[in-house]
Amino acid sequence: MDRVVLPSNAKDLHGRIDNIPVGDVPWHCFSYEVWFRDICDVLEGRLANPSFDGHIDYAPKHVRNKDDKRVFTDLMSREWAWEQADILTADPAMHGAMFAPVVLGSDKTTVLVAMGPSEYYPLYASLGNLEGHIRRAHGSSVAVVGFLAIPKYDKEHEGSDTFRTFHRQVMHDSLKFILSHLKDYMSKPKVTRCADGHYRRVVYGVGPYVADYPEQCLLTCVVNSWCPKDGDDAEIVEDGLVPSTADVRFSLRAVPNYPPSLHELSRRFELSNTLLPTVRRFLYDQLNPDAEIMGMAAELDLYPMIDPFIHASVYHSAACLIQAPGSKRSLRPRRNMRREYIRASPNWRNTGPRHDCVLVDGDPQNNGFLGFNVGQVHFFRFEWNEKSYDFAFLQWFGKAQATACPNTVLWMVQPQVNLRKERVCSLVHIDKIYSAVHLIGSTGTFPASR
Repeated sequence: MDRVVLPSNAKDLHGRIDNIPVGDVPWHCFSYEVWFRDICDVLEGRLANPSFDGHIDYAPKHVRNKDDKRVFTDLMSREWAWEQADILTADPAMHGAMFAPVVLGSDKTTVLVAMGPSEYYPLYASLGNLEGHIRRAHGSSVAVVGFLAIPKYDKEHEGSDTFRTFHRQVMHDSLKFILSHLKDYMSKPKVTRCADGHYRRVVYGVGPYVADYPEQCLLTCVVNSWCPKDGDDAEIVEDGLVPSTADVRFSLRAVPNYPPSLHELSRRFELSNTLLPTVRRFLYDQLNPDAEIMGMAAELDLYPMIDPFIHASVYHSAACLIQAPGSKRSLRPRRNMRREYIRASPNWRNTGPRHDCVLVDGDPQNNGFLGFNVGQVHFFRFEWNEKSYDFAFLQWFGKAQATACPNTVLWMVQPQVNLRKERVCSLVHIDKIYSAVHLIGSTGTFPASR
């Protein structure tokens, strides 16, 4: 009988434990202090786990309820799984293979320990073949396959483009290295033991990545506040403003108890000298969209004549449905839509008037904020020649400087006035509105006196 030699110290003990051939997948480390485990071995362990027998989908499926309507319950019941299966069947060598989608996730976490808070950046992996209730129950269905690096910075590099680029590169290179162990088996099957005891030819594919919004921006390299889905089509501009599709519509009903004509409305809103001329100018632009002379520069005699007492309505709000950047190729483009409300109320929740400001399409040749104009809104609708026109009466703001503030990266605007020191106003069709915009009051540079 061989003599048992006890470990001489803690290091020897840990070394013996790590050398045990039966057990969990060992840990490794590469540059930037990124710790990881062989993701292929981890996933094979999940596939072979006998406790999952009967809860693994070995092929895409259709699920129907008692009314014979299709329902989506698990990842393998989604259209994406069927699309991947169709791609595999295009290669004769893949016939009969099992598709195994890899579900990844990461979430930077702060853990409180005796020595103070410590940050960890775990990377999780699971199999999309597992039924939803098994994966949600956690247990051994979800495994930690790595701990990503957390780059640190000093004040000199805080917020710099160089550091942001480095942060993204570390994240992407780490994921690329960890997933490289699966790369060979994304194009050719690997014989793997499954939970039911049978061996199958398994082909892996990277599926959904579960992450919060900051990590989605980091993964897809998009500007903060953009939609990270389908970002390939988005055109990055200096301010984070990009051309998009916006659908602006008034609320369902006009506000009652307002005068029913333009003439009376102009008196009600103290716009007697501006509303009617701007309506005529608006109609000129609507009827002559390709005219060489726009309404602002045209003679008053060229404007259409209108009856001051034509019927008009007032609206206190409009819904703006904005399509986020880069969803042109999406099969379900409305998933990338964001709804916001633009208010134009004389008494907002009994706190006083509220007239929001909006971005209006301007010069399409300019990028970012330079391609937009800013105005404060009133919403009206009037009928002329048996046609309804929805428009916004805007009091304009002009850009106070040629560039954004270098410290805050915000643009400064100021009320736009004419030679008589009157606010410059005009009408635009609501289709020209891009989105609402929030103006922040600017303070002076001198301290207030006591």
